[in-house]
Amino acid sequence: MWKKWYEVVTRNFFALTHALTPKLCIHCKHFMANREVGIEFGKCRILPKKPIDTNLFVTGKTIYKEYYWYCSTARQYENLCGEKGKQFEKIDTLQ
Repeated sequence: MWKKWYEVVTRNFFALTHALTPKLCIHCKHFMANREVGIEFGKCRILPKKPIDTNLFVTGKTIYKEYYWYCSTARQYENLCGEKGKQFEKIDTLQ
């Protein structure tokens, strides 16, 4: 009886603890750290903004650049990643 009760309590405790642990962007495989200005300005590789084609009138070359959302911005909007981290994928630690 006590053993079964202990198993149920332990299983529920770990499930609740896991559910309450926030999904941090720095632990996500889509996180791109910004080493120039600080990790707080990291961006999300999975959520690109609209790509921009720039035609430089000086050289005549076209530069194609993709811009990404800052993680802090993406986590504020539910249609991107939201507070719950809908796009979160844990980094594979075996690499």
